[in-house]
Amino acid sequence: FLYSFFASFFLPLKIRKYPKFRELNLKPLLLSELKKNTASPSLMRAIYRYRFIRRLSKEKVKINGVIDWSENNINDRAMNLGFKNFYPGVLVHGYQGFPVLEQFASLQPTCYEHALGTIPDTLYVVSEFSKERMLTVCNKLDVKVAPAFRFSHLFVIQDRREESTKIVLLALPIVIDEVKSIVKAVINLATVLPKNVKFLLKSHPSYTKEKLEMEVPQVADPIFEYTNKIMPILLESASVVISSASSVAVEAISVGIPVAIHGNRSGISFYTIPSCVPEDMWSVFYTLEQLENFVTDALTKKERNCIAEKLFQPVDKIGTKTLFNFS
Repeated sequence: FLYSFFASFFLPLKIRKYPKFRELNLKPLLLSELKKNTASPSLMRAIYRYRFIRRLSKEKVKINGVIDWSENNINDRAMNLGFKNFYPGVLVHGYQGFPVLEQFASLQPTCYEHALGTIPDTLYVVSEFSKERMLTVCNKLDVKVAPAFRFSHLFVIQDRREESTKIVLLALPIVIDEVKSIVKAVINLATVLPKNVKFLLKSHPSYTKEKLEMEVPQVADPIFEYTNKIMPILLESASVVISSASSVAVEAISVGIPVAIHGNRSGISFYTIPSCVPEDMWSVFYTLEQLENFVTDALTKKERNCIAEKLFQPVDKIGTKTLFNFS
């Protein structure tokens, strides 16, 4: 049963449309993946979602349209395939309401997936830049721009920096090894910066202060001030942001705050910074010297260059109605 279900995503490849793949035998790969993922929670959730949609159709439950928070993962694919198979007349709108990490290839659907029917009928993204990136991967996709609901606060953020105190905001990622590396670098950085620089530490939502201190005892260093304030308030007073693979980096840059991205020394450095952002607004650092040079220069910036409308679509009635219109 598992093989039959899993294969339904990949075996009907319509390979005749892809001549260079005609000799490709996917069976060993599929069987290998099945052995590793048999009864895994993610696979079972996908199966349940697919079968649930089938049962809805058998009970003749009327559905006018579907909104999918689209991350293009196995659950999304199961849902999209389920509606295409059991509700062929129902449109699925995928909403990708966050900046896309270019390094996460799965977030950008391919023409191959489009042919399989495992992606939404229309994919809505939160900026023209994201739309262009999607179409670069596959120009057959129906991609539209919708309001960036989650980032509506960026259009009203004020500049509340104080000249007497410069704030460096650490927006910590979820990966503990990266947290340790960032914290270590900033502890060393503090020794060479002026005394009026204040380091605010904002942990990832997955960690409480107590849990974070257990995992990374260095965060208890006196130079850090732990904060539970919401990000819009923190961005108003921050002069520099230090982060990693987080949407906070794009939020900060969109309102004119320079961002230092922690570089991965043993793998890919993940960041969501679009190519349209000026190079002097952000930098990937691998050494203390690189971090020191960038932060020192960033602290001297007097003006904020807000580019929120370039990176996020404002929230309005027309865009909202378009997303929820299935007629």
